[in-house]
Amino acid sequence: MAVLDKPARFNEIKRRLRGVTQRVLTQSLRRLERNGMVVRRVAEKACPRTPPS
Repeated sequence: MAVLDKPARFNEIKRRLRGVTQRVLTQSLRRLERNGMVVRRVAEKACPRTPPS
């Protein structure tokens, strides 16, 4: 069973898995990454910002 079939941000995964704590999700994702089941990519920059008007 796949939680997501596309890249997702941490908080998006957390929202889909209601009731899971941040700590447990972080530990689980790290374990899955170590075992080669999840690939972690770090975004080059944060969300785009709106320039002040």
